[in-house]
Amino acid sequence: MKILCDTCCVLLIIRIVPEMFTDNRFRCFTIREVRDEIIQTQKFKAKYPWKTDYMDKIRITILTKEDKKSFDLHFVIIDQLVEYGTINNRTRRFFDLGYKDRNIIAYSLATDSQLATNDREMKDFVRQQFERSSLSSLALLNI
Repeated sequence: MKILCDTCCVLLIIRIVPEMFTDNRFRCFTIREVRDEIIQTQKFKAKYPWKTDYMDKIRITILTKEDKKSFDLHFVIIDQLVEYGTINNRTRRFFDLGYKDRNIIAYSLATDSQLATNDREMKDFVRQQFERSSLSSLALLNI
């Protein structure tokens, strides 16, 4: 099972068990946008100075031609669902997913990867709209 990690999950994993990105048994990866955010965001530079020691361990995915078509389709669907106002069944409010969240979800669906996130709204959206489960960062560590 391939596991796609969002920003929070990546930061937790590289601090505790960076081998989860380098060891093929775990099959953890992220997308370039998440890795770039961790590297470039000033907040992360100040709050997590240790992360620079592990940045070369973070495995990123590159979409194949087929996955890219699937990603584009999923992204358009996700974008439309959010923009046209899909209601979260749990909170009874409209989903408010940012561009990066939509991107992560589309990558997860396109690559048939398990999503690892602590973002409750992303979890709700994936479960409600695509009937897929996700993992929390701690559940990922338990695996």
